[in-house]
Amino acid sequence: MKYKRNLIWLILIIAMLMAVGCKKNEETKKEAEIEESQETKESKAVKESKVKKEKQEKKSKKPHILLNEMNEHAYDSYEGEYLYNLRSIKISLKEEEGFDSLRKVIEEYNEKMEEKYAGMKEDMDFFGKQEIENRKDGFNSSILKDIVNTYIMRSDESIVSILNYEEYNHTGAKTMYSRESYNFDTRTGKILSFLDVVKDDESFFELVDDLAKKDYQESNITKPSEYVKGLKENDYKDLVWTVSPEGVTVYFDTGTLGSFTDGPQVITICFDEDDALFESKYVNKEKDYVFPILADNMTLHLDTDGDGERESVYVKNKYEQDKESLDIYTSGFEVFVGDKRKTFTDSEGSTYIVKKSGKYFMYVFEGESEISILTTLDLSDLENDDVNFSYLSLLSSDYSFEAEDNVEIYTYIEETFTDTDTFMVDEVGYVLGTIMTEREWYVGDEGIPMAKTERAKVNMPYVIRTLREVDCKEVDKDGKEKKSASIPEDSYLLFVYSDNESYVDVRIVDKDDVEVSEWSDVERYFTLKDENLPDYDGNCYRITLDSEGDEISYTIDGVDITEIFEGILFAG
Repeated sequence: MKYKRNLIWLILIIAMLMAVGCKKNEETKKEAEIEESQETKESKAVKESKVKKEKQEKKSKKPHILLNEMNEHAYDSYEGEYLYNLRSIKISLKEEEGFDSLRKVIEEYNEKMEEKYAGMKEDMDFFGKQEIENRKDGFNSSILKDIVNTYIMRSDESIVSILNYEEYNHTGAKTMYSRESYNFDTRTGKILSFLDVVKDDESFFELVDDLAKKDYQESNITKPSEYVKGLKENDYKDLVWTVSPEGVTVYFDTGTLGSFTDGPQVITICFDEDDALFESKYVNKEKDYVFPILADNMTLHLDTDGDGERESVYVKNKYEQDKESLDIYTSGFEVFVGDKRKTFTDSEGSTYIVKKSGKYFMYVFEGESEISILTTLDLSDLENDDVNFSYLSLLSSDYSFEAEDNVEIYTYIEETFTDTDTFMVDEVGYVLGTIMTEREWYVGDEGIPMAKTERAKVNMPYVIRTLREVDCKEVDKDGKEKKSASIPEDSYLLFVYSDNESYVDVRIVDKDDVEVSEWSDVERYFTLKDENLPDYDGNCYRITLDSEGDEISYTIDGVDITEIFEGILFAG
């Protein structure tokens, strides 16, 4: 059951300058006074502006990136099946103020993403027409795709590092993969080159060679140091690289260092290997941090148990093939630390390395539905079955849907996980029905995710109707109990907050604002007609379920909730 120049002095000066009938010496005196007043006030304004800017920068020291995702699905009206899937992702800053230079370069980045999407769309329209003809000729149908996944590898006061991972299949024959990276100086907005971050590139790639030999023993690949010699004269412009809190990662796509069967190579050189290799301003200084670890081809070497030796840490997808269609699909994944492993079956997942209080953890968001299970793994004791889990996922919001002709477009905004001190999540609660909520969380001292507040905000237009008078508590906008109260019979209650365990905070809404729907002739449920009503910031009624020991009952004062309310919906 877990789950936003004072200009008065100038007006005064103008008024004073417009005064007439004064003698010359008075005018001179007055001019001097004005100049002194102006200088004083200008100085004050400058100081106030400086203080305000300093406060703003202090408050928003670390930028938080949002992913603005657009998914386009086209279908074939001839066959009635989907034709292709497209995904394009732009980014934005969660902070409404500050980071002006970074904000400007993000705008330029998004323009590039729009241009890229236009090219993707043009290609897919071309190949889509060919696919339709193939279907008409009797060939098996294939769903084409060009999908971009964006990972924020680091976002702090020094650097914002972005990896775009593209998977595409234009013909139905084979899915291909490619990567591109963007790295920005947080303060100046400068687009960073590889040599802005890595000072000693020769020594860096010697270490890369060593790890390539260790991690890809069975691959017959060119030494990375030999390959990059051809990139150096252009300041490594064509090198794909990112910066995480742990170090600098270089990416070599399939066929770059070896044959197609050798696959891609992804190699990370940690800052603590030799921090003299790197520009100090971009070396991570934080003790607690988080960053994504990508499945299938990213191996990290971390001292997970504090013995001074580094263990190989990686995530590997499991695949199965449909016997009839021969389609290959993901059937789970495995987490490896040295020779130990933990298996997750029947789902996909996103994984993050979390370092907290000197220890390494992995956060695993497991599942493909709106809400996933967040499992916390202690990497020093991977095979321990006593793991912490919560029903939550990174927050998605601002959903929209458009459909025109044979094309459907879905857009939404998704949180990223780059800060152990704060991340927003979606949660599921089961108090008086299945409800979706959002709340701010953080990584606790023991590495376990913790909610920052007792109450979560309900982010769905869920309404129930009272069948009888309901005793409750009135609470203020902060959730503090004020007094006992009662809700009249035949009241429509909109959910506002919940602790997702034992209580919900509701407000009474007008019947005319409620949409009534039916599952059957006898079962009704209720939703708010206008889902975009402004946020409510007033008192609420708190309805608390009975509890027996540590267990929450579906009763209130011993009466089953279905006898007290109409429209309760439970899912799952």
